[in-house]
Amino acid sequence: MGYIYNGSINISDTTVKSIYLDLLTAANELELSELTENMQEYLISHEADWIRNNFFKIFQITEKSKPFTRLENFCQEIFNTNPATILDSDGFLELEADFLISLFKRDDIVLDEILIWESVIRWGIAQIKLNTDVSQWTNRDFIRLKKAVKNLIPHIRFFNISGMDHRTKIRPYKKILPKELKEEIKDYFFAQVPPKKFCKLPPRATKSELNESVANILDHLTITSIESVLMDISGFCQIAAWIDDNSEPYLPTDIPYDFSLLFRGSRDGMTNARKFHEICGYQGATLIIIKIVESNKILGGYNPDDWICDSSWTTRLNSFIFSMEKNGGTLKNVISRIKDPKHAIWNSAGNPGFGSDLQCF
Repeated sequence: MGYIYNGSINISDTTVKSIYLDLLTAANELELSELTENMQEYLISHEADWIRNNFFKIFQITEKSKPFTRLENFCQEIFNTNPATILDSDGFLELEADFLISLFKRDDIVLDEILIWESVIRWGIAQIKLNTDVSQWTNRDFIRLKKAVKNLIPHIRFFNISGMDHRTKIRPYKKILPKELKEEIKDYFFAQVPPKKFCKLPPRATKSELNESVANILDHLTITSIESVLMDISGFCQIAAWIDDNSEPYLPTDIPYDFSLLFRGSRDGMTNARKFHEICGYQGATLIIIKIVESNKILGGYNPDDWICDSSWTTRLNSFIFSMEKNGGTLKNVISRIKDPKHAIWNSAGNPGFGSDLQCF
């Protein structure tokens, strides 16, 4: 209510985080356009992990509300980035059938159709609390499952599933399918007879078919949610802005760079400078991120050109080092730019680094 009375609310306050979902709902129902826009921008830029952890609750809110188009698109791309993981989550089993229908109706979800079938079976089994071992089921068990998933079956694109998957993953549950559908599937795969009663829906979207802006979102989500275990998407938004000397962080949809993981200390060696040069040498612009043990602080540096292994100083005008720290909902980011360009990068074979300020090994 404070927002309505005085027109302000601190979204980054840790006490507010617990009511994000309520704020989204209220902003929509009360048509608070400014709060709606600010909430979307903040959540996408700074709370990507929170969105993932509350994915289905947020998606259900945004899908029904046109003002949340940006947040809905962001959720859509999270889903398209790793749909199998999301469908395997416990939250999926708690969804209402109506929401699943609206989800599976969409053409723009990047997902193999057989995964939708498997998720429907898993959801149905959870609703009626069946044993997952289908070989132990009775006819009554099949009837119960058939009733549970009856309204979902028409939205599965059976004619876009391979014959092998039909044989190994659908046939064990064939008793829950309508007789006419089973006949048309058989005719389609064995005699190439087009279905009549059950229309052959088009295949769902592939990543290459998405428009350029959506594809960019997918790429950046993959970078931050899968390859980096130290930094979430908000960190990359800030660093990209620093690289371009911008005062405000980019939105995830606007990041103009691709960040690819080259060297990971836990995998390649925390003190292995030789390995670092083998992997990262002559790779062009490089970002180094270091996590301080038992803290929320990250240190790092940006080298806009190649690392070379010749124990020399390299002049750089646009290199910088930085620190990031998150305490609750408060972010503290500090950047230090070059004062002595001639000693910006130290290309030591044993301990490369950024001047004398940040040594990597």
